[in-house]
Amino acid sequence: MQRLNQLRRSVPYVSQSALAAILLDVKEKGVPELHQRKAMQEATSCELAKLDAYGPLIQTVNGILKSGDTLSGMNLVLPGGERLRIWFRSGMFLQDGAAHKYVLGIKGDSGSKFCMLCKNDFKIKQDDDDSEEDVPFTALKHKDMLLASDEEVLSSVDRLASRKGTCSKAIFAMRGRACGFDQPNGLLLCKELRDAGLKAWSLLAEWIDLYKLPECFSKNYL
Repeated sequence: MQRLNQLRRSVPYVSQSALAAILLDVKEKGVPELHQRKAMQEATSCELAKLDAYGPLIQTVNGILKSGDTLSGMNLVLPGGERLRIWFRSGMFLQDGAAHKYVLGIKGDSGSKFCMLCKNDFKIKQDDDDSEEDVPFTALKHKDMLLASDEEVLSSVDRLASRKGTCSKAIFAMRGRACGFDQPNGLLLCKELRDAGLKAWSLLAEWIDLYKLPECFSKNYL
């Protein structure tokens, strides 16, 4: 049951036909052994390629929205029979601490620098400290935080990348822990993709678990 539960959690949302094929494969061959790969990019590519053999993994919905057209949008029927038409502009957000780590290339709560936006908050609890006491912070309110600019955040990423290969792995790991950046395939490490996201003020703390892209929400989030 434990192996079956692990398999269930490893399978993403898929189409009904793909799910049926996966379950049939389990029925005929048993629950497969799951092996974790250290390289997240390799593991993700391998897993998607394996599951894609069962059928389409992503369902695509196309919609046509016309500005000012009273017949566009979405028509909802409420439980009482009333009809409600809504309009929306789609954006995208990531809601998960692990997603932040791999997409943005940050260490999150595993590093001393847990928030890329706040310059004066660090996690100072020692690795060998097993106590359950709260980790002390220097700034507990937004007004006390020193917020980094876009240039400061990106220059920190670039400085870390430039150190790769110039020092030992242990020293490089310490630098990554101190500045909060770690993964080699993060979005912020690709200069061509940096403009896809909002600026540094949209890199929220790990405790909020949200990275905003243009037109997703208003900027008055704090």
